[in-house]
Amino acid sequence: MSVARPTLRSFRFLLLAIASALLALLATARPAAAGVIERQAARNERFAEELRALNPEAVGPFVEANGLSGTNEARALELYERVNTLAPEFTPAMRRRAVILAFSGKRAEALALVRRARALEGSPENALALALVLVTPPPSGEPTAADTREALGIVRRGVEERPTDVDDHHALCQVALYAQSVPDLEAGLAALLRLAPTEPETYVWATVVAGMRGDRDAAYASIATARRLGLEVATADRLTKMIDDSEPPLFRWGKRVLAVFVLWLAGLGLLFGVGGALSAATLRFVRRLSPDASASRGGGALRGVYRAVLHVASVYYYLSLPLVLLLSVLLGLGLILAFYWIGRIPIYFVLIIVSVVLFTIVSVVKSLLVRARDEDPGVGVDLVKHPGLARVVREVAARVGTRSVDAVYLTTHTEVAVLERGGMLRQLRGTSTRCLVLGVGVLDGMKLGPFKAILAHEYGHFSNRDTAGGGVALSVRRSLFLTALGLAQRGAAAWYNPAWLFVVNFQRIFLRISQGASRLQEVMADRIAAFAYGPEAFARGLTHVVRRTIEFDVHVNATLEEVVGKARPLANLYRYEPEAKPGDDVEEAVTRAMAEEPSPYDSHPKPNDRVAWVRELATSIAPAGDDDEDVWTLFASRDEIEEVMTDEVRARLAVQGVLVPAGDAAAA
Repeated sequence: MSVARPTLRSFRFLLLAIASALLALLATARPAAAGVIERQAARNERFAEELRALNPEAVGPFVEANGLSGTNEARALELYERVNTLAPEFTPAMRRRAVILAFSGKRAEALALVRRARALEGSPENALALALVLVTPPPSGEPTAADTREALGIVRRGVEERPTDVDDHHALCQVALYAQSVPDLEAGLAALLRLAPTEPETYVWATVVAGMRGDRDAAYASIATARRLGLEVATADRLTKMIDDSEPPLFRWGKRVLAVFVLWLAGLGLLFGVGGALSAATLRFVRRLSPDASASRGGGALRGVYRAVLHVASVYYYLSLPLVLLLSVLLGLGLILAFYWIGRIPIYFVLIIVSVVLFTIVSVVKSLLVRARDEDPGVGVDLVKHPGLARVVREVAARVGTRSVDAVYLTTHTEVAVLERGGMLRQLRGTSTRCLVLGVGVLDGMKLGPFKAILAHEYGHFSNRDTAGGGVALSVRRSLFLTALGLAQRGAAAWYNPAWLFVVNFQRIFLRISQGASRLQEVMADRIAAFAYGPEAFARGLTHVVRRTIEFDVHVNATLEEVVGKARPLANLYRYEPEAKPGDDVEEAVTRAMAEEPSPYDSHPKPNDRVAWVRELATSIAPAGDDDEDVWTLFASRDEIEEVMTDEVRARLAVQGVLVPAGDAAAA
């Protein structure tokens, strides 16, 4: 679809309007340069002497009118008219009346008056006044081409006849401005810069020329020079404001948005740098930690800094969302305007642009409105039915010196974690519900001593208040995830979408900060576990968790591939023996996992480092009699638990459209 585009002429009219305002300012401003004042005073004195010869009574009104020029034009017009009543052929008053009338919109009357003055006296001043009135725009429309040619001819002849007369060159600039004759205007300015380089009015014209060229920097420089040479402060300020206002609103606001955008990017860079610095500080802190038990609950200051930076980053995220939406909208509008200037708007691409912008707005807003549901993190365990487990969780809490968990939940995988439920206020008051999450997949082959050490590690998070007050950070992570999900589902997850770029990169920044804090928390919890149950018990427990995670993943993949591919029933995922047995690659994977260097976005240090750090501690705990007992002895019925968790796996597969029958547990 073709569209009409603005022409160059429309921009010239805009520049002319700006320059005309500057000219009016020049015409009404009181000159401050000594040369201008002296020339004007000399002319007025000469005119007064001529008038005194015609009618002495008219001299007083003439002098008074001259003093009012530029301040009270209406009164000056009355006084000049009185002068001409007393001296009808006195042309200086006549032409000054004409100029005032022209600027007040009475161009026809002014033109008749100034032509009469020139007919009475062919002076250079009358000729220049006629030229100025000729190019003064009427109330509606523009001067005719004939008027413009006549005016330019008058001022050009004037500078040819009097090439060193400063006033003639000022007149050339004035007429050239109204006539839109840029070469004449530039020629007049060049002469003024040569003949009157110390007069501020010269640099007012330099401002006009720079403004018409669109060179705002040169215009500001010219105003500064005029101010330095003595131009009135109020006049210079008005000139500056006119140049400020001459900038197109799109450019003016665009620069402000760009400045905000640059500051915003700088803030993101600062957060990223702070995250890296804190990670390095964490590593130095860990290496300098004392091996004594007194340092097990240290690092409070560093954790406090991490907490503060996390809150700042969270606030920064929410403050960034309006800017991200604004950038998305502006980019979309910019692309549509680009098609407009080209002269052809492809409807298909415009619809895509509008869709991406709308999808972005919906995804961001929706991520803020969705409330997290407080769902159980797994299948709840009735501790009354499992007294052994209840006894151990209370024993470990007492050994660590903190309150025991209130609930235990089982999951299908291999995680071991703690969390607090009940809101931030309850967490801060210490009345929240403490929960232990146990992955059933990790329990196979785990001994009681290492299990207690791992549990002590998790209790260490409670003891150090690692699980309290994280609501804001969790809401940021949830918002990031939901925004990214919404953009991806709606096809707006692309490099050209500012919202997508922000989500991806802020996620990295936030992870860099939050995971650094998490690594510090893990190290401090490791120490608590080691001093409670011994470094070796913790090392065995950590190694077991790493191994079982890898083994269980291999087992689940092989099992599900087999039962789904061959349509076999699955009664107990944990006891099922797949035909494809894991090979030596599992051992290699465990070795790699223990030695793998963490990235800046990992929440845990390298497992081998954690083991080495706890073995450096100044402690040795004698093993207990039940340390080598199997963890499953703490539960009343292993088979029942494994079958319940297998039902959970089958239910998840069913949601994905994969139906796996339960079959016979004994056959499994």
